[in-house]
Amino acid sequence: MLKSYSDNPQRIRFLQLILLIICFIIIFKLFYLQIIKHEYYYAIAQKEHFGYIELPARRGNIVIENKETGENFKLATNTTFYTIYADPTLLKNKEKVASSLAPLLFNLEEEKQYDEIRVKKDLQTAKTEEERQKIKYLSEEELKIDFEKRLKEKISLEIREQILLYEHLNDKVVNIIEKAQLPGIFIQKNNLYAKPGEMNADSRTEIAQFLSEFIDITKEDLERILVGKNRYVILQTKVEPEITEQIQNFIQEDYKNFRGIGIQEKYYRLYPEKQLASQILGFVDHQSVGQYGIEGAFNSKLQGKNGIFSSQTDVHGNQLTDIGGNRADNGQVIILDPKTFRIIAMAYYPTFNPNDYGEALSKKEINLTEEEINRLIPLEETKDPKHFVLYIDRDKHEKIEIFKEEDEQGKKVYKMYKNKVGAFVFKNRAVSDIYEPGSVFKVITMASALNDNDVKPETTIFESGPIQVDCHTDKLTGKEVCDFPIRNSQDKYRGRLNMTEVLMYSSNIGISEITQKMGRNLLYSYIKNFGFEEKTDIEFDDENRGQIEYFEKWSQSELITHGFGQGIAVTPIQLISALGALANGGTLMQPHIIDKIVKENGEIIYTEPKVIRQVIKKETSDILTYMMVPVVEKGVAPKAKIATHYIAGKSGTSQTYKNGKAMSGVGTTVASFAGFGPIDDPKFVILVIIDRPRTDEWGSNTAAPLFSEIGSFLYDYYNIPPDKK
Repeated sequence: MLKSYSDNPQRIRFLQLILLIICFIIIFKLFYLQIIKHEYYYAIAQKEHFGYIELPARRGNIVIENKETGENFKLATNTTFYTIYADPTLLKNKEKVASSLAPLLFNLEEEKQYDEIRVKKDLQTAKTEEERQKIKYLSEEELKIDFEKRLKEKISLEIREQILLYEHLNDKVVNIIEKAQLPGIFIQKNNLYAKPGEMNADSRTEIAQFLSEFIDITKEDLERILVGKNRYVILQTKVEPEITEQIQNFIQEDYKNFRGIGIQEKYYRLYPEKQLASQILGFVDHQSVGQYGIEGAFNSKLQGKNGIFSSQTDVHGNQLTDIGGNRADNGQVIILDPKTFRIIAMAYYPTFNPNDYGEALSKKEINLTEEEINRLIPLEETKDPKHFVLYIDRDKHEKIEIFKEEDEQGKKVYKMYKNKVGAFVFKNRAVSDIYEPGSVFKVITMASALNDNDVKPETTIFESGPIQVDCHTDKLTGKEVCDFPIRNSQDKYRGRLNMTEVLMYSSNIGISEITQKMGRNLLYSYIKNFGFEEKTDIEFDDENRGQIEYFEKWSQSELITHGFGQGIAVTPIQLISALGALANGGTLMQPHIIDKIVKENGEIIYTEPKVIRQVIKKETSDILTYMMVPVVEKGVAPKAKIATHYIAGKSGTSQTYKNGKAMSGVGTTVASFAGFGPIDDPKFVILVIIDRPRTDEWGSNTAAPLFSEIGSFLYDYYNIPPDKK
């Protein structure tokens, strides 16, 4: 027979002991959580239930894809840092808090910068040499002591010094409040402010009663606000996770003393590749609003919703080399896929780092001579009497912006932008700025004439010298007077030329023959059909539509000069779109830079190619392509050659103007080169523009070599076999 447990008293006592120990552990844990840690967990619960801190949303990433490998690189992403803040009203032992946090939050480099400012200010205000001698930089230990002192002052400020109560009061209300002379109340630029420290309980009640009649805040809310309790003081931003973890330990282990310290997770916009594609990307300002570029145009889609986020990991992609060598004002390159009109690349120089976009506006002091000060010209568009332009060489358009300021002692100083151009670098000039395209435009005119059967490749013209247009009979002499001579560049004339040679030698005389044969109406019609004077609707907010006067107002000289790209204003994105139509068989499409949008739920919205219209026949496109090859191989642009491949291309050099007259020489032109390849199945169109190069004025000598470098890279990138023997 089996014995029951009741027959063994020793086993029963052992089981009772085990149960007793388990009960004790449970009771102790409950006591620890509900009594000892009550305030800590209650505070956490309150934050969860009532949204004590609302975290900013994680913006969407902007990604560039390597089409050959499928690999993605983040151009714009987010990184996590932490903000340490305090509620001074909850901190009981401020001395202990300050001494505990100071070593963790102290940043030596940052404090040295503050000390540098202090020393500079003290030196400026010192009245005697003896006072100046006493001014010294603080040692590292002194900086630490000073930091802790300032930290304690911050967390001791339980009453706010100043509160903004209301903005944009009308003048009538301003007058009433100012006449009342309320203690602790003042108005600045029609904004209403309060200084709680200058009020007592009785005056707060009276002030709240009075002000509630003029602003949209109840008496009760006003009275509470005027108490001025300081519940949120930022102690440090962008704190690393390791430091944050140590502070979190302080809070958990000694919540009684540290219950007024909070940690706020915050996302910062990060551009891992720095200057790469900065004008395309734009940046995110301090209010987390996208500005310029994709960040601005897609702000509503990128900004997301407020919530809790996870950190992102940095990645490294390909670097972009600056445009150099030509001592130009600026330069840009656009590369387009003619089959889909996807923008493969879009780069601009000078550039900026979106991680530190404010640096583009930083200034430095400049020493001007008396003669230079006398040559300062007020910058009219800013309407700022202290903003000037100083021309270094007016004919070559070399200039700098100058700002007249006063230092702390009232001494006049002159400053300039460190980057020489200021906020100019934020603009994506490929879509926002217009320019005269110059001789690159001749391929548009030639395509139009070929498509309309006005000329064929074998059609010839004869050039023997300049031709005169806009002629009329002088009433006094009876002689014919011509207002406008049409010349070839460098005044070279080659006799009889066919249409391929007209392009090959960039003959203005040849294009003038074509445009006069076509007439104003027809040429204008083709220009419009190629997409000029209308927005392409690429994904940017500030696109310019260009400017071309209506054909009925053209003079004879304007009919001719418009044919070779003068007297018209286009954007680079319009021009490369038109070139894309020449390359793909004559179809104009809508250019796009966004390949796809990936939503939070994983849904992918692809950008589908969008056809606008058929501009020329495929036969015309094929003929023109083979007419453009000799321009590079035998014509005026040999520096655009690629050793292993043929390329279809055209150079351009457009003039700039002074007082309505065209200028010439280095530093006065806009040089460009455009082309596409491979010639039998184009996969890319390249447009290079260099603004006012100062080493050479011609696009064939400045833009063409860069075009050749980029073209060679693309042939290798796409692994396209050589087509030259």
